Amino acid sequence: AEGIFQGRQEELKRIGADLTSDPRPRLLTIHGAGGQGKTALAREVVERFAFAWPGGVWAISLESLPDRATAVISLARFLNIPTPEPFDLTVMEQHVQKILSNRRTLLVLDNAESLVEAVEQNNVAMLDLVAWLKRLPGPSVSLLVTSRVLLQWPGEKIHPLEGLSPEDGAALFRLAAPERTSGILPSLASQLSQ
Repeated sequence: AEGIFQGRQEELKRIGADLTSDPRPRLLTIHGAGGQGKTALAREVVERFAFAWPGGVWAISLESLPDRATAVISLARFLNIPTPEPFDLTVMEQHVQKILSNRRTLLVLDNAESLVEAVEQNNVAMLDLVAWLKRLPGPSVSLLVTSRVLLQWPGEKIHPLEGLSPEDGAALFRLAAPERTSGILPSLASQLSQ
């Protein structure tokens, strides 16, 4: 790994093996505490392994809790399905399901802990979104999820994420402050990372 993305080679290998194997997991969750780099890892995974998903990679942040219609429209546009106004949500979902059944596609759900918290509070709109999302994975579709909490959906495969090694953390620290690199002692950056 080069540039601002540091470390995580073993995680990249494990997740990449899962996302390029047959059969592929229908739900793979990158799980860890806030600030561990779950989203950065998911981006790197997508960049490196998108070739294995000829139907493409679609991503959505769940932090702002989009409703089901918003998610369906976004995915429909990604799949080049016309979204005329007004539209019938049920018909649009059927089009999406039909196209996804014939395309190997990876769907990335970032910050899923927001969705889990809303479901625990019985948010009706989020329960509706979850019902729809649970129907999407299949032989040609997988969900790659980043979350501080587990979804606990059937078949969830978990990739736990720990902090960076002190060396990788120090390298990231130096990269994040390029104008001060000459004043950053590697040993002190490693101690800060630790």
